[in-house]
Amino acid sequence: MTYEQANKAMPYATRNVEVLERLGWECKQCNATGYVGVTAKGCGAIKCPICRGKGVLKYSWTPQVGEWCMNNKFLKGSPLIITKGNCPDPKYYTPILEWEEIERVLKKVGYKLKIRETSQGEYFALIKGQTEVGGIGKSRQQAVMRAVIELGKELENDNTRSI
Repeated sequence: MTYEQANKAMPYATRNVEVLERLGWECKQCNATGYVGVTAKGCGAIKCPICRGKGVLKYSWTPQVGEWCMNNKFLKGSPLIITKGNCPDPKYYTPILEWEEIERVLKKVGYKLKIRETSQGEYFALIKGQTEVGGIGKSRQQAVMRAVIELGKELENDNTRSI
């Protein structure tokens, strides 16, 4: 991702991360039970070291060299590329995720992402799973980020319907 692309993606970054952090997928190590094996005496199971006994894994961001992020306090500032010398604290920074990373997270949760170019030269991203939502943008990045925001709205609507 270039500086210009990261700058254009900034308005969607925070909401995208919020949506991805709400999604969860079953831990394969413990088959979503939260426990693995049995102790030597046979009296109890051991908490799964992967999911820490929860049975579900959630998305979380660890800053990596070469990734783009933005300062949570200065949302109108410039995007920052992470280097060895400036690795930020995730509490104060939000990642600007590339669409390929978003696709990996969606796939883990059971969603499929399809992207196609429209006849007008824009891109349409479709997220299919328990629900189906889409987003249109001038780039793949923008289309995917808009589709994730729509997914978040749909998930919120589903939560309010079930209450």
